Amino acid sequence: DEVEGEPGAQISMRDGRVFERHSRGLVDQTGKYWGRIWFYRDVTERKKIDAMKSEFIALVSHELRTPLTSIHAALKLLKITSLPGNLDASAIDLIDISVRNSDRLLGIVDDILDLEKIITGEMDYVVESVQIFEMLEEAVATNVSYAQQFEVTLELAGPPVPNGVQGDRKRLLQ
Repeated sequence: DEVEGEPGAQISMRDGRVFERHSRGLVDQTGKYWGRIWFYRDVTERKKIDAMKSEFIALVSHELRTPLTSIHAALKLLKITSLPGNLDASAIDLIDISVRNSDRLLGIVDDILDLEKIITGEMDYVVESVQIFEMLEEAVATNVSYAQQFEVTLELAGPPVPNGVQGDRKRLLQ
């Protein structure tokens, strides 16, 4: 049964507790109205958790993303400007690994921020025709080095299929 009245009307108490007020009409089987029942749901803990979640999202988006973006940009610049001969192969490999890992960390930060957008209904989607096999090839290529760390082999089996789907390429890759 659906709750009637003012769904989610909140009442804050002096001691810090927060309640949501709900009501429902009392109607018997014949349709005769007998009155209304009011009930209150304590949402204090949920409010505290929501506030903690918001603080965490702010921390991730500012305190983590800002320095991580700077590190990532510096690594990419170092990779671009380190002309062959200036660094040995092992140093270049370390830079490549660092760039990939900072990419992955930025992706995790983006995923956390995207999760918040999904929860609040603010996620934007760019729906377009996506060639599914090409996208799967990209997903495998992106994750192959990660899988190798755990001695897992990723393989896309079967012939390339030219089928497309309608979707958000970035979200499907996620």
